[in-house]
Amino acid sequence: MPEPGSMMTGAQTAVQLIRQSWVNRPLSPEEVQHLETAAACAGHLAPALRLLVVELQGSASQLQHLYDLAGAGGEDSGTTSSSKSVVIKPEAAVEYRLQAMKVLPGGWPLHRKLRLSSDVEVQVMGASSTAAASSMPAWKRLGQFHAIDASVPRCPVSPAYVEECEARLRNLVTATHTRSALKRSHSWLGLKRRQPDNSKCGSGGISMPEYPLTPNKSSSTPLESMMHAELQQSWEAHHSTSTPTAIAPIAATVISSMQVNVSKKRQEIQGYLAHHISYTSQAAGAPAAAFRLLQLSSSVASASLLDLMCCAWQPHMLPELNPFLSGSACSRLHEGVLVWLQLCVLEDKLARLGQHVRAGAAAASLLVQELLVYR
Repeated sequence: MPEPGSMMTGAQTAVQLIRQSWVNRPLSPEEVQHLETAAACAGHLAPALRLLVVELQGSASQLQHLYDLAGAGGEDSGTTSSSKSVVIKPEAAVEYRLQAMKVLPGGWPLHRKLRLSSDVEVQVMGASSTAAASSMPAWKRLGQFHAIDASVPRCPVSPAYVEECEARLRNLVTATHTRSALKRSHSWLGLKRRQPDNSKCGSGGISMPEYPLTPNKSSSTPLESMMHAELQQSWEAHHSTSTPTAIAPIAATVISSMQVNVSKKRQEIQGYLAHHISYTSQAAGAPAAAFRLLQLSSSVASASLLDLMCCAWQPHMLPELNPFLSGSACSRLHEGVLVWLQLCVLEDKLARLGQHVRAGAAAASLLVQELLVYR
């Protein structure tokens, strides 16, 4: 059974992890042992896992001769030659080829998370077996189904909602030259104002911080003195022209309420996507019934949050996750995926802002910086 969070079985998770484990060095004995354990647990349900292990070991051992020549391939280096383990078992290749060419009830091919890429298939077996995976079921090719269109509404959250929230956050920081606004900002953040030095004041009478570097006049060279003079001039020019910022007194209240609203919106659109991306109507007939049964048995992919994220830049995954969706329905869901990701980013930003507000004066500069950041 698939794990509820990732919607993947153990074999499917292992396939995804091994795909991300390519290295350009010989594998250590512990790594070889882990790979062999994963291959032994694959069984007949996931022959792709055993083939991936063989490909990973073969790729890692290609530079073994360089380590041997450099004297780094011995036992002291912790690496081992995996050439002895790189043996393609014929039964694994045959099982995978039969599994990849098999057409499940309803015309569905092998689970997309248990398929190898065409390049890996050619590398391991010498030929590609993705013809069945790329073929369209006969009932869909002949149009013998009712596409889901009107039952998929538009995204419940407007695409402009995130931009409006970001604009409201930016408005909490106001630029001002007046002492009264700066005093209100310092008071709200719990800061103690520094008494201005009339000899070192920038525009608007705001005190300028002292130059932080102190050259050694006794041992400094003319070049060092000239460089310090230029740096001090740049320091004073920067702080005389920079504009202090004031944070609105209602910032803490606005951030707190917005965090609650954005979290609700994110949960709402997440439920909308989870429901409609796996929805099949009764009017679709026997193919829809077969699709639901195959989903329950984890024979075809069920959309997880990671799949939704991938759909943002791979919209062609939407009809793979639900072949009954029409083109317009996929477009509406893709728009919803983009808004959902923006809400996730905004929710994380509001969580950081809440931490900065609770930290008070210690995170005042981080709070201003975070408020002014927008896409």
